[in-house]
Amino acid sequence: MDSTTGTISHMSGRSKPTEAFSFECEVTAHQAAGVMLASSVTVAADLLSYSSATLLFHAHGSEAPLTTGTGWSNFELGCAPEVAWLTVSAATGVLSYVDQGSKAGGISAVDDKFYSQDGAVCAVTAWQGHKKHQVSFVAIRPRPWSTLEYDFSAVAVTMGEELHPFAPKPHTQQGLMKPWAYNMACGVSGAGSQTKFSFDRVLSMGLLAGHPVVEISMEGEITVAPAVSLGELFDAIVASGSAGKASLVLFCLWALHETAITRVRKLNTLTISVGFWLAAKSFLAGAMSRDWILWGSTYRRAPGTSQVARLFR
Repeated sequence: MDSTTGTISHMSGRSKPTEAFSFECEVTAHQAAGVMLASSVTVAADLLSYSSATLLFHAHGSEAPLTTGTGWSNFELGCAPEVAWLTVSAATGVLSYVDQGSKAGGISAVDDKFYSQDGAVCAVTAWQGHKKHQVSFVAIRPRPWSTLEYDFSAVAVTMGEELHPFAPKPHTQQGLMKPWAYNMACGVSGAGSQTKFSFDRVLSMGLLAGHPVVEISMEGEITVAPAVSLGELFDAIVASGSAGKASLVLFCLWALHETAITRVRKLNTLTISVGFWLAAKSFLAGAMSRDWILWGSTYRRAPGTSQVARLFR
């Protein structure tokens, strides 16, 4: 394995396997000091297989089998539960996504680590000469959430206090793919140009001039928790005379980060406005989802309001 990229490959100069095998490894990656992420990887080889034990299917997508030797024929597909959006070529073994259109189709879901996504456990059988072979895999049809909504409209909190997390509204439709990675960008008003907002994707935390303000979990729960150290920032604002009321406002855009799944690119947004008030040492955070729109790759104020500089680059 390449320790820089994480790519797993066959070692050059070593003989190729002559018999089927399968084993599981744990790969650990280091992102930052004290931050480690682990993932289980299954490495397997057989006379008949596909590129992965988990196959993802999208519109016009297909997966060709990996075979050893010649003379393969009579490929057949079986899935549990049955899915109407996947077929196999009896001659070549190529798996293809079928657009059901307006057809009802059956309901399918894969639980556990696949988070009840639309999919099934499938097996393909084929003949090579007079011997029958079989390969099993999980077929997933990723359908990301189309919206990301919250119940709250405004909250107030004192610096140093942590509010109960706000969870996104659940989707009632079965088989949808939950978001698991997020991004955040904010425009700052009420402070000097040197006061910047940043979002740490490793910690999933929003920082104002290095001070923690908000964070979001893998489940999409937003926690508003301004650090006590923000008082230092307010003192600097008052001393500089850059804000008459010593107020600080963040116009924030929460977005579902681009997923790591090939060909799936979904962006869901939620706008948050955060105002800090020195007199009460508290701030207000309110959702204003209609104030911002996606304009190409640039996020700006909706027509009728002042323009906001590019947030995502």
